Amino acid sequence: MIIRILVIVGMLVEQYKTEQDAIDRYLEIETITGTLIQFNLSDDKKILLAEYKRHAYFVGELIETEEGFAAVKLTPTLDIGNTNGVILDCKTWDGSQHGKI
Repeated sequence: MIIRILVIVGMLVEQYKTEQDAIDRYLEIETITGTLIQFNLSDDKKILLAEYKRHAYFVGELIETEEGFAAVKLTPTLDIGNTNGVILDCKTWDGSQHGKI
């Protein structure tokens, strides 16, 4: 259930009552067909690594506000099918830089 729409930096973000509701909607909106891995960072940020489809990934974040939870996509989808791996610099929702992912 959407409890409110958060407007930050010109973006609309749907918020939900629970983390699981936010993740479930994120999977649906982004049409993720593979695995979703959640990394809990030491500064209480929750980074999401999504396998969009085979060899194609993107990074998102699960955020908590006073009103609920939301999941947002932080990077474009990267196809790494012809590589040995990828290193990605990523900024979280609040603008914090988080090294290499």
